Amino acid sequence: RRSAKLRHLVDEPSGCAKPIGFARPVFIGENRYDRRVTMTQDLAAAVSLFHSLADHSRLSILRRLSAGEARVRDLTDELGLAQSTVSEHVGCLRECGLVVARSEGRQNFYSVSTPEVIDVLEAAERLLAATGFKVDLCKTYGSDAR
Repeated sequence: RRSAKLRHLVDEPSGCAKPIGFARPVFIGENRYDRRVTMTQDLAAAVSLFHSLADHSRLSILRRLSAGEARVRDLTDELGLAQSTVSEHVGCLRECGLVVARSEGRQNFYSVSTPEVIDVLEAAERLLAATGFKVDLCKTYGSDAR
């Protein structure tokens, strides 16, 4: 049985959200690991982050941009999406701070804003593999629910 033990609030400078630290045992097979999980006290930003990733087109765009920068035209050709769809989702990803643009003449080249974006995508892939992709069978969020 898993139990989470609440530790103390850690103050962050200049009014930033205060992370809450949880010390919890993690069991992998028969091995126990003690991990410290740090999350912001207000989960609204985390919910917004995951909501921004909860779209097939945006994930496809991020996956492609994790391999290197691209123009909207490149994304349209490579992903088979309409130009308006790519532009809308790239705009959303830029507004969320996950993608940045570099201008060159009349063209914009888009790329992931920080390596942590790629880390999140890779962690999601590892989590899916570790759980046997069971979330795809979930009655609420799985493929059949959409």
